[in-house]
Amino acid sequence: MWEEAAKLGHDAAMTDLGFLYENGLEDEDSGNEIISPNPDKALNYYNKAAKDNYPRALNNLASFFYNNERYKDK
Repeated sequence: MWEEAAKLGHDAAMTDLGFLYENGLEDEDSGNEIISPNPDKALNYYNKAAKDNYPRALNNLASFFYNNERYKDK
């Protein structure tokens, strides 16, 4: 659902996907990972939404850079 909306250019969906890929997602009952953290994908989705000046994406992107040493020079 989110990926389809993101492909259509929905900034909220891109930002949500960025958050999911930044933090990962696991099933609360089993503890199994549903989405593995992937900082590169997170950055890609945040950047796409931030290009439209979507406020939540801009905030998440700033937080992402602040908290991820590997990406501070990008």
